[in-house]
Amino acid sequence: MYSESQKTEIIAEICERISKGESLRSVLRSENMPALPTFFEWIDNNKDFANQYARATELRAETIFEDILNISDSTDNDIIELPDGSEVTNHHVINRDRLRVDSRKWMLSKMMPKKYGEKLDIDHTTKGNEINQTPTFVFKNLNETE
Repeated sequence: MYSESQKTEIIAEICERISKGESLRSVLRSENMPALPTFFEWIDNNKDFANQYARATELRAETIFEDILNISDSTDNDIIELPDGSEVTNHHVINRDRLRVDSRKWMLSKMMPKKYGEKLDIDHTTKGNEINQTPTFVFKNLNETE
């Protein structure tokens, strides 16, 4: 089927395209690309290919992060000029951009949860000791004035 040199060239192209933001499935749909199971077989059987692919997915995450910044900073088409010369806010564009950012944020949190996932800050200050919390009640004499 494929020689080792062909595999090396194909993997390099796949990884380059992934690192620029394309999904693996979209790359493999291109002409002269292997099927998905073939690609994973190559990755499973060649440590260098696996490392290239892993690095490409890390770079893709960085590309997606940059996309989030670009989308967020863009104000293109946020304002529409009406025929009478007045300007109105284009909420459709703003909402679409919000969806685009939220989708990318979700993707990043799933692709690289340690770096882009939600972080829970849990305070473990007991150092293994049991925490005894006994409620304290203070009874006030209602007849006393403060």
